[in-house]
Amino acid sequence: MEGEFSQSLTPPVSPSALDHYGESAPSQPACFTCAHEPGREETGRLSSNGYISRGALKRLLLKLDPAPADFEGDTVDIFDFPWVTETALVESTKLLFGLFRQKVLKLETLVQSSSHDFGQASSLHYEAEELRQQCVLFLSYIKVFIYRFLEPSQSLDEGPVHLFKDTEAHLPSVLVEELFSITLLIGRIKNLPANVQSCLPPLQLFPPSVKLLHLHLDIHWSVLEILHLLEQRMMGQVVYAHQFVNLTGETLTNISLFEDQVNNLLCDLIGLAMNKYNKVCVFLTNIVNSSLTVPWLGVSGLGSISRTPLSLLQQAKSCCRPASVGSNSHTQLYRSTNSFHIFLRILALHLSQEHAGGAPWRQIKGRGQLALVLLYLEKGLDAGALAEQLATYFSQAAREFYLKTTEPLRKLALWAPLSSYLEGVSEVFETSPNLALSEERLLNEGFGLLLPACRQSELSSALGFLQTVLAQLRRVHQRCGQQSHSIDFPSWVPLHSVVKERHQAVAAALWSHFFPFLCGMRLSQTPPPQLADAAAGFTLLALDMPGSAPQNLQPHPIQSIMQSFGWDEMLHPLLVTHYLNHLLQNGELVIWVSSGPGSGSAQALCVRAWIRCVLQQYLHKSQDAPDSRAGRNLDEQLAELTRQILQLPEVESVLQRAGLHPVAARDPKPAMAVFIRAVGRSYCELQLLSERSSAVSRALEYVGDILKYIKPYLLNKSREGLQLVYWTVGCLVKHWSYLLATTKAQQLLFRIVDVLLLPHALLQQDSGAHTQMISALKESLPLFLQGLSVAVSVSQSQGAYLKQQLHSVISQYLSRFLPTTPSTGAVVNHPVLLAACESTPTPQGERLRRSILHVLRENFLQFKGLTPIPRLAAVLSFLLELLKRNSDRDPALHTIPLPLVLRCLMLVNEPQEVTQLIVERCTAAAGEQPCEHTTTILQAFVEENEGVYDQQVYNVLEVVAVLHPFTVTALIPFLSLSLRKIECKRGLGKNTSLSNSYLYVNSGQAEMISLEED
Repeated sequence: MEGEFSQSLTPPVSPSALDHYGESAPSQPACFTCAHEPGREETGRLSSNGYISRGALKRLLLKLDPAPADFEGDTVDIFDFPWVTETALVESTKLLFGLFRQKVLKLETLVQSSSHDFGQASSLHYEAEELRQQCVLFLSYIKVFIYRFLEPSQSLDEGPVHLFKDTEAHLPSVLVEELFSITLLIGRIKNLPANVQSCLPPLQLFPPSVKLLHLHLDIHWSVLEILHLLEQRMMGQVVYAHQFVNLTGETLTNISLFEDQVNNLLCDLIGLAMNKYNKVCVFLTNIVNSSLTVPWLGVSGLGSISRTPLSLLQQAKSCCRPASVGSNSHTQLYRSTNSFHIFLRILALHLSQEHAGGAPWRQIKGRGQLALVLLYLEKGLDAGALAEQLATYFSQAAREFYLKTTEPLRKLALWAPLSSYLEGVSEVFETSPNLALSEERLLNEGFGLLLPACRQSELSSALGFLQTVLAQLRRVHQRCGQQSHSIDFPSWVPLHSVVKERHQAVAAALWSHFFPFLCGMRLSQTPPPQLADAAAGFTLLALDMPGSAPQNLQPHPIQSIMQSFGWDEMLHPLLVTHYLNHLLQNGELVIWVSSGPGSGSAQALCVRAWIRCVLQQYLHKSQDAPDSRAGRNLDEQLAELTRQILQLPEVESVLQRAGLHPVAARDPKPAMAVFIRAVGRSYCELQLLSERSSAVSRALEYVGDILKYIKPYLLNKSREGLQLVYWTVGCLVKHWSYLLATTKAQQLLFRIVDVLLLPHALLQQDSGAHTQMISALKESLPLFLQGLSVAVSVSQSQGAYLKQQLHSVISQYLSRFLPTTPSTGAVVNHPVLLAACESTPTPQGERLRRSILHVLRENFLQFKGLTPIPRLAAVLSFLLELLKRNSDRDPALHTIPLPLVLRCLMLVNEPQEVTQLIVERCTAAAGEQPCEHTTTILQAFVEENEGVYDQQVYNVLEVVAVLHPFTVTALIPFLSLSLRKIECKRGLGKNTSLSNSYLYVNSGQAEMISLEED
């Protein structure tokens, strides 16, 4: 305090010198009061100490002295200290405002510590009143000082200036700073505790909280008066504060502080009086709904109001058709059921007179607070305060609706006002021309509580409301964007920057209060139908307003949302199909998918989602009722999604390069097969290594982890699902065989073989639990074998392993589907045989048949001693069909099973037809000359079995000699040498039996040759 007085020219005087200086105590200054003064007339109930009664407001408007009868002496008593009237505010500004803050804080402390003890009521009342009067007196002194003693600042550059003059020159800036600090200290009226805002009991001795409320009113109004007087005294000069900036980062001035104070004070006072407005609305509504009683009609004609909307509409229409004065209905005007009907009749009469010709007009909506919001929007007024009040009530009801302790009947009763709020807010958004009047305040945290507590029907209404708001926001935002590029637009339209900021606020409210709930519902196995539409609405909102999306979706909000609701592999197919159908119908989004950042990956992910939904469609269909409503809905959505996917630019490009076009554009299964074939064919036509590598990566993006999609079918054994899965993956292996053989994709091929073709469960022959899998595999096995055979031939790194896997598959299913005894139908329709058969021989088919013959030779035609081969007749029948139904000419191919066929002929005398067919095919390829392959095999056969099966060997040779004499003729020198070796080895001389067989074979050859020569 000494520092404050050290530079004063006229320090505070002693109390004993008051009489000497002629000080006169000022009268009580004007202040706010709500107290009723008894004895005053009803027409003049304004307080005698109020601003209006004391003439303070008139003097302010007329630019007169704020208090002409006060502060006339040389000194003034402020905060129990005497001060020099003309210099105190300049010399002790900080000290005076510091004492002022102490008094305010002391009064707040008094409010917090006050009790309901009536014994202390009197003392507390007078103590609080004293504190308030001291603060009001100080504020009044500031106004008088500014009006009387403050001079506009002058230039200080002319020379040395006295310290007092320099301090006086900076007083306006210091005053702005101190007033700003006071507003920060006391805060806004709306932030006062509830017990302070509603503390107006009908008593003579008010509690301290009443004094605190009125002091806040005095301070806020006095700040406005001081700033107004300061602007007048400074003759329009802007006063800058040196130490403070406002909340937007701009330099604080007297003008900006005045504007902020006016805005805040008006909003707070309207908010405090909102209950009064509510009572007026309720009163008017009751009047409108109350029955009209005309004195001279008594109680005749009274009736009840119909509660159905249709009847209300009919009544409104009837009231809005004014009848002629002499008509019967006009004479019954006063017999209407209520005054609202009469109001409509009178209004219709005036409208018909003003707008001749019966022009259409909108129905008047004047009930409830939401109708008041509509009126605000119609007049172009900001509805923020009213909307915030409404949203608060809604939030409270939603919180009660959310609590699990709330009884079901109470929730049912709460839903009626909640649904009315949804309908009203929806109408507000649909009515608002530009959504720039604080409509976002109607969307608060209450929706975050309401949505999780809703049942199915209630949730449908809430999500329908969300779709309406999203669509309206996008529509208005796009329209405003078009207007911003227009030169001529109405002057009443807000600035584009302001509108854009408001739209961002609405979008932020939607993202904050609705989108988290949608994310929480996306993995539901029973997603509501509106969930996909709402998610699509947010996606399109991110397309129009990418900056409005929350931080966790940045920097690419569209990709993030599509990943959550369209591309995630855990989503229900119905949700995915509905969501993508909604999006891909939007031309702007398709353009983004085609050309935006990551467009190629986006299209590939859409294709992957489509393939997954096609594969998983039977997972979510009831086995007992596959044609249920949900199943039909999924089929319809899949058909539409198929049409949309085939129209994607990347998919169209793939189909055009391959020269393929799906016959049925809406049938998912054939369309998917055509697309798979097109991808494989396009890959084969590429020449550059880089293009092929890129094509492999893109193809793997198309299918993703396809085995993960089909895993549920392998567990629940759905017949239709397994058939679809094996057929689809079979098409993939067949048409992508060149692609899957690459290093980048061969891991997928290995997994397909391990999971679908050679799973451990299927390798158990006696297991009957996998009948559905075996049945599905049997139909699609030819596709797998044909594709694997090609992959084996082109694989560069794992060809040996793939060949081993192919042989394992052939061996496994050749044995499984082969009958015990020869059966024409079973053998002819064997899936391995169907895979190998083709009308025109191709290199790929020949390689597969070679593999099958190798498997037959190694696994099905090997004798173990003299034990007969199991199912030998069926195996030989299969081999015969394989050779007969293909016209291969390569002797090396046909002679693969020949050694074992000859052995079978030697031991069981069984496959004469097979032997004949093999020899005929070999000789046909060799012409008249002996076939080297056949000759070599016969020599090895003789060497292997001579000395053990001598007679049987010559029997086989005799059969061969009959089929092709030249082949055996070429063996005569070898047979002669073999006979001599056997006889010498045994040491018993000539073997008559073998010699006779030898001579028989050779004589037969001679006779056949002579017959042929003749």
